[in-house]
Amino acid sequence: MAHGGNLVEASNRIGVSKYDIIDFSASINDFIDLKDIFIKRDDIKIYPQGIMIKNKSICEFENVVNTPGLTFFIHRLLSYVNGNIIIIEPTFKEYNSAFTYGNRINIPFNVVNQNPEIIKNYNFSLVIIVYPDNPLGNMISRESLLRISNICMERSSMLFIDESFIFFSKKRYDDDELLNKNTLIGRSLTKILGIPGLRLGYIAGDKHNINLIKNIVGPWSVADYVIEYANSISINYDFLKELDAEKQFMIKSLENMNFKAIGEHIANYITFKLPDGISGIKLYNYLLKNMILIRLLNDYDCLGENYIRVTIRKHELNKKLIDNIRRFLHENDSGSWDII
Repeated sequence: MAHGGNLVEASNRIGVSKYDIIDFSASINDFIDLKDIFIKRDDIKIYPQGIMIKNKSICEFENVVNTPGLTFFIHRLLSYVNGNIIIIEPTFKEYNSAFTYGNRINIPFNVVNQNPEIIKNYNFSLVIIVYPDNPLGNMISRESLLRISNICMERSSMLFIDESFIFFSKKRYDDDELLNKNTLIGRSLTKILGIPGLRLGYIAGDKHNINLIKNIVGPWSVADYVIEYANSISINYDFLKELDAEKQFMIKSLENMNFKAIGEHIANYITFKLPDGISGIKLYNYLLKNMILIRLLNDYDCLGENYIRVTIRKHELNKKLIDNIRRFLHENDSGSWDII
């Protein structure tokens, strides 16, 4: 599953409740407290009114359209575009699986970051950049991003910047430099607010793009109670200090076991290359038998089953993951952990 979090399938495979599995596969904010949600009868009986997000800690744009998560919008956007699409990789799997009329042109991140002019070699209607990318957490340079934006304007093409994990980063560009008639910025709120079950995100653009976005999204896409709940959540970004400390703890602990952290890991997840001779599938199954779920990256052509992605969670859970990996390495020579 592209985002991880496939708890139902995982729980069925080992015969436990999905609530008993510790999920390191879905990159959801673990450093926020949520309260129960109660839906008012009137919110069910009337059509949603399309209220804008008012949570000042997450919404920074005037021209915004709410969406039921970014995955929804990705599929709508790609089906709307008639021409070719340049996709900077690695990226979310939806960009390579969603229906589109044009051809996909996949270009590695490092190539575009070092030479953004390369996109001039192609005919395209849309360029997609995930910022920071998934699953490595790399961020394209400001200079390269601005150059790509300018090339898109020269070509009368669209640039879509997917900022699903931007709230976990202290390293950002000035959005105002990019919000022109050729650029859209999408942000997922399910990640930072820790509410994937509610599905919420937003698309920002200048006034030229707002009506276009509304046509792509369609009416009544987000329920009022979802937006009301999101507005009730207060985010204290002091958690980023704890997140950074836990990242370093995870990296140091696993590198001491010959794992290698890959990428800039700017978001709330880290991709690791496994030690030589260690099977990612065996590690995945071992951890699942111990009710821990990680993201195996065997569906990424540029990575493979020798790479895993783990979400950074609270310290006691991170320690439990590390302890189980240590036990796996100790038992690996004598144990056989076949695919479940």
